[in-house]
Amino acid sequence: MEPITIQIDIDRPPAEVYTYTADPTHFPEWQKDVAAVRVVSGAPGSEGSTFDTIRHFAGASQTMTQEVTEANPPLRWSSRGINGAIKANGTLSFQPLDDGRRSRVTFSITYDSGLLGKAIIPLVVRQTKAGAPKSFQRLKEILEGS
Repeated sequence: MEPITIQIDIDRPPAEVYTYTADPTHFPEWQKDVAAVRVVSGAPGSEGSTFDTIRHFAGASQTMTQEVTEANPPLRWSSRGINGAIKANGTLSFQPLDDGRRSRVTFSITYDSGLLGKAIIPLVVRQTKAGAPKSFQRLKEILEGS
């Protein structure tokens, strides 16, 4: 599967953008489909930590557990799904712009699934392509105070 990639420029330094964006407890604030996040183990967003995300999908709530596989502030953060019919694997990259006064955030996501999940992958991909740009626009508005 080709990754779905979203890119947005934010008028805040990479360290600030990373600190907020790579903390899963903030996901419900800027991702419309996220109802709640519960940290299962470790410090929020730290490498090796795990968290449950409750997402609204196709009229139902789905709980997915993810593990942070990379935490390299302020440059890169990655997580992978560890349970469920569909497992999301996402990476956030933070590039400094204008001598570090601004940031370019690049989000990339792929999905893995077992036999049961394969049937709904196209729907998940469509929902991600429609919703992720809106989520990242909301992130920009929050961090820029708009």
